Amino acid sequence: MIFILFFLALLVFYQSFKYVNLKKNIKIISDNLKFREKSGSVTHPQLSSKNEEILDLYEQVDNIFIEKAKKDEDIYNLTKEYSKTVSNLSHDLRTPLTTIIGYLNLIEPKDKDRELLKTAISKAYFLNDLVEKFYQLSLINEKTGLEFENFDLKEVIYQVAFNYFEKFEGKNQNLDLKIEEQLEVTSNKNSFETVLTNILDNMYKYSLGNNKIIGKNDGKLYLEFSNDINEANGNYDFLFERSKVLDPSRKNATGIGLSIVKAHLDKLFLKSEIYVWDKRFYIIIKE
Repeated sequence: MIFILFFLALLVFYQSFKYVNLKKNIKIISDNLKFREKSGSVTHPQLSSKNEEILDLYEQVDNIFIEKAKKDEDIYNLTKEYSKTVSNLSHDLRTPLTTIIGYLNLIEPKDKDRELLKTAISKAYFLNDLVEKFYQLSLINEKTGLEFENFDLKEVIYQVAFNYFEKFEGKNQNLDLKIEEQLEVTSNKNSFETVLTNILDNMYKYSLGNNKIIGKNDGKLYLEFSNDINEANGNYDFLFERSKVLDPSRKNATGIGLSIVKAHLDKLFLKSEIYVWDKRFYIIIKE
């Protein structure tokens, strides 16, 4: 009887040891997988278990992670090469396009050819703008990080907006700025200039008027761009996606400008949203 009790106690102890050891190894594997998922590092933990099923399972999961890491690296290299190719092509196209536009503006057409020349110049400017946007997009995709500095964002906003006042006046529209006196930020100035330029490009092309820019910093940066538009209320964040436009039938609508904005804002660690409310189109940027 004593022997049976001793045997049962030994059996219970052995099974308890196996359970504790199994639980310990599962936690080690789980922690390791979580670490590899976040860091991308390939590390192999030392397991005390001799359970073939656990070791085999971990080996299979390990192989999946290794394969995923290789594919991620291949995708990264392909994306980097693609961005470099687009950047080179865009750069090579900019010089001849600038020359073409220059020559077109020098032509003095006869009355019957005036509209044809006007159309040619318009298309040339559109193509030049498109090439420039592809160039901007390729540059931001190539960069893994941006250098930050302290600067007055109000000054940058006014500098960029100044280039659009005359354009809006040509459409009999206004551009009102309501920016706080102190709008000091720690960010990347070049990226912000690109963001502002593309937002104002979008506003100039599609606004029905009453254009406004509001900027404030109550501990956290807040920028609001708004204009009149004839669209239904709702969330329009899909416009940040490449090639997405409100109306595909619109001439010269590429859907690239706002995707450039989103790409830069992600690099600047800023939140963004687009929505329409009460016939007003809003782009919000905030920390």
